Amino acid sequence: MKCALDRVDQSPRIVYVYRNPKDVCVSMFHFYRGAQEYGPFSGDWDEFLHMWLDGWIAAGNWCSVVPEWLKFSRLCTRPGNRILCLSYESLVREPMKCVQRLHRFPNPHQPLDPEVFEAICEHTSFERIRKNP
Repeated sequence: MKCALDRVDQSPRIVYVYRNPKDVCVSMFHFYRGAQEYGPFSGDWDEFLHMWLDGWIAAGNWCSVVPEWLKFSRLCTRPGNRILCLSYESLVREPMKCVQRLHRFPNPHQPLDPEVFEAICEHTSFERIRKNP
């Protein structure tokens, strides 16, 4: 990430969505237990947790990757910032606020009708997507 700071003004905009590490670990545990292409994993929770913490799974090491992205995005707080970090939990908990942040990210001074925000939240809600993938 350190070398990328020099090029941040020339790079495309990046939206980085991350998830709570506990939820990631539990989801990955269940995924690996059922994924034929990775084994399936036959170990117990303690064994998987150690593998996850040590970065021995396909997704890499959450504990080193995600904090680096968050730190990097905080270093780029000047106007025209090209990195927006959103947590999965905030997308679920506050979809309207996240949609507004996503809109302001490339368009900081362009207003958008509140009804459009509501329609976006409705059409992209997890409930709606579950019913009509």
